Amino acid sequence: MCNLPFRDKSFDLVFEKDVLHHVKNNVKALEEILRITKTGGYIICVEANRYNPIFYVHMTLMRGHQHFSKNFFKRVMKTYSKYVYFLAVESRVYPTKNKRLLRLIHYFEDLLESMPLVRNYLCYNIAIAKKT
Repeated sequence: MCNLPFRDKSFDLVFEKDVLHHVKNNVKALEEILRITKTGGYIICVEANRYNPIFYVHMTLMRGHQHFSKNFFKRVMKTYSKYVYFLAVESRVYPTKNKRLLRLIHYFEDLLESMPLVRNYLCYNIAIAKKT
């Protein structure tokens, strides 16, 4: 992640999901992502939220993952682009094909996303940055 085998400005879009918190030097990793992104291109970073109640117990306490807090994630991403859009989403995989149950689950996920105080605890923080 800190030494990607691509030429400078190779990609219009770079997408990463749940990688940065595994890298010891996430600053170098982000610099590498910027290096391979074309000027005017986009970088989409999706990282699990450290303070999501389920992730915190399961992933942080039990498995030792060092997921980012929402504030840390925002601070880091803003240092690399002044054009960054942030959002938080509740997203899980449910082992069912029951369409009525899935509609109900998605309704509650949408409801959680619409509640400002709850957004700090949703599953994923997403940053969409434009490289200038």
